[in-house]
Amino acid sequence: MAEFRKPENWYAGKVVMSQIDIRKQNVFTGAATPTMVLKRNLLRQSELETFNKIIYGKRPIEAFDQFVANWKSNGGDQITQEVNDWFKSVSGK
Repeated sequence: MAEFRKPENWYAGKVVMSQIDIRKQNVFTGAATPTMVLKRNLLRQSELETFNKIIYGKRPIEAFDQFVANWKSNGGDQITQEVNDWFKSVSGK
């Protein structure tokens, strides 16, 4: 059975679709930015570890705030700036 057909994934999809007014779609279609190339794996690993620990009760929900601060200082803010610069270059905005 494909991963996306598992009942827990159906439930997750239902949750996402029920929040359509607040969810954000990633519309970045450019090549990886310089900071993405250097930092993406570190940031993604930190994200997965933090989210799993929160979900499974090994860390309190407040750990998310520290994750965000770490993500930003470890390259996330730079990636955000690079993606925003890309968007301006392709949209004329």
